[in-house]
Amino acid sequence: MSQVPPTSSIKLLLIAYYWPPSGGMGVQRWLRMSSQLVRLGVDVHVLTLDPESAHYPTGDSALLKEVDPRVHVTHVKAFNPFVIAKKLLGNGVPQTGFSSEGKSNFWLQVMISLRSHLFIPDPRKTWNRRALLAAKAIIDEQGIQFVVTSSPPQSVHLIGQALKKSRSIQWIADFRDPWTDIFYYKDLLHSPVSEFLDRRLERSVLDSADAVVAVTPSLKALLAQKIPLSQRGKFSVITNGYDGEDLEQTKPEEVGAFHFLYTGTLIESYQVEVLFESLARVIPDFPEMKIEIVGGISVSYERALSERFSFIEFKGVLPHEAVTEKQKSAGALILVGPEGEAFDGHIPGKTFEYLRTGIPILHLGREGSDVAKILRSCSAGRTFNRRGHETQMDAFIRSLVDQDEHSYRHEPNWGEIRKFHRSHISSEFLQLMRKMTES
Repeated sequence: MSQVPPTSSIKLLLIAYYWPPSGGMGVQRWLRMSSQLVRLGVDVHVLTLDPESAHYPTGDSALLKEVDPRVHVTHVKAFNPFVIAKKLLGNGVPQTGFSSEGKSNFWLQVMISLRSHLFIPDPRKTWNRRALLAAKAIIDEQGIQFVVTSSPPQSVHLIGQALKKSRSIQWIADFRDPWTDIFYYKDLLHSPVSEFLDRRLERSVLDSADAVVAVTPSLKALLAQKIPLSQRGKFSVITNGYDGEDLEQTKPEEVGAFHFLYTGTLIESYQVEVLFESLARVIPDFPEMKIEIVGGISVSYERALSERFSFIEFKGVLPHEAVTEKQKSAGALILVGPEGEAFDGHIPGKTFEYLRTGIPILHLGREGSDVAKILRSCSAGRTFNRRGHETQMDAFIRSLVDQDEHSYRHEPNWGEIRKFHRSHISSEFLQLMRKMTES
């Protein structure tokens, strides 16, 4: 048994494709956890794509100021096929990157098919070769003990797998999303051969990693069942979380019209229309009620929603700091995700930002989902199925807007909510590394 090193001697290399100035919730997990781990005494190095080589779904240059100066960041330049796709398709490139939107666009369909056959598991693998060389140099120069590869993109795990074969390191594969079970996978136009190869890569990564971390219990179960039972002990759940002080004591007094807010990417497969239909039924009784959408949405989908629901205000993509300020001033926060039992383990990163506010959350999803379980344990809001709950949803919206006439009282369970603070989450990750060193 090897001796457990003190925290101050733990050296960690994070390999992440998405890093500031990339925006979006996917960046937040390791941007924040890297700072927390540094505070706990871990020597953190980050290897990421050079911004000049990148095509990010959303950008947020303000996040560059939030990178802890004690975190050592190395950038790698690489050819990026999304740059070519952007030139050919303009704004037609879907938010999810060649996935479920734009089915009527012939050239987009052609590029999706090419993507799924020429770039397995994904087009962002084009940086892997240079990233692997850079990672080896960092490991050799810095004496790195732990390598974390955080996906998506899933191709980043192939870098960790190659490092495991060539260097004496402990490799942790961190999954923020499913791989071949992602909700838009069926729209990627895989052939039986390309799907077979993709699933084989997935199993190989899960089999060879020293530890596998999933952000939700359901995702952990989904990934673990792909490999033999004897290896499933290496799977852990370390959720996303929130930062900063709780807003339990600082929530501003509500003034003016009641304000519903959705933040984040919004795509057609979320089928959020049922919620907007409920709001449309209620709004005649509360004509000053506001509904805002802040985040990425395709031009065609925004146009379609605007034509059906004229009361929605689309604010576009805003810096993360501006988004969190808007969240704090909302009357209620809207949370949605992919529909179906297969996606019960999908917990949007903004769930935890929402929890921090203490503001009521209206969740469109399944009662048995991981999100619904968190909301119940934290007394943070209500979940409504997309079908069969229309009357209950209307009543809940009314109870939120008109507190004088209805009995709904929002009393968050702050003891449960604080378990998702990033400092607690980071301590769990540190304990995982210590446990791996002991074994």
